[in-house]
Amino acid sequence: MGSLVKYLGTRKFRWRVLPLVRSAFELCGRSWNDFYAWMLNFQDRQLSLDQILSRPDNPSIGRGLWDWARGKYYYEFLTQCGVSPSDTLLDYGCGYGRVAIPVLRGQGPDGNFIGLEISERRLELAREWIAREGLESKSHELIFSKDNSMPFVASSSVDVVWVLSVFNHMPDAELDTCLEAMHRVLKPGGKLFCYYLTDEPGSEHTIKTFMRSDEYMAERLRRYGFSTRMRDDFDADLGSRRTPGSRMVLATRHVTE
Repeated sequence: MGSLVKYLGTRKFRWRVLPLVRSAFELCGRSWNDFYAWMLNFQDRQLSLDQILSRPDNPSIGRGLWDWARGKYYYEFLTQCGVSPSDTLLDYGCGYGRVAIPVLRGQGPDGNFIGLEISERRLELAREWIAREGLESKSHELIFSKDNSMPFVASSSVDVVWVLSVFNHMPDAELDTCLEAMHRVLKPGGKLFCYYLTDEPGSEHTIKTFMRSDEYMAERLRRYGFSTRMRDDFDADLGSRRTPGSRMVLATRHVTE
């Protein structure tokens, strides 16, 4: 009995149970976002900001979601790609604020940050971190929503959309809804930073991972009015620690359509 109890508390057991939980959500008429938001909130229910920030301040470590210092690297990457302190930046899946903090620190008087998140718990952590850093006065909005069509964001009001490790956690139908909405909210010539995963040796396959080919993503982005450029330099500093199959595409909304 002791061995069974120990196994029930393992990560391996939880991954095996999740498909059943997903099926239960479907039977109840709930969406993928409902299921995924529940999963994130359950996973992070006991996580504190102090636990996250206790990791070393080293943006080159590259240890996944909780490597908070990696946000500095992402902000530097954005600026190298022409993102300005005066831009309105929409962080789709802003999480606990890893990108929000450096963006707000570098924000100019005309800049604005919009963070969207389906996990209430992660938004709580983001608000706490922003307050701890004394950045509440910077122009920003954190929005809890499971609606990928983003009706609350005005059309042609955003300069930059940043999407890191979100598209690889949603089915095709949700991806299409996102791309259509992102085209709508971006200004003509606006930038979409689009991260996704391809299936390569060493790739992780779980219920929450959706692999897509480069050809598929290029076709979807073109369909929704974007020109694309692969950014092979993204995460290049991580070397062998780079996530297998990871891709970053800089997509630009067509100026004339």
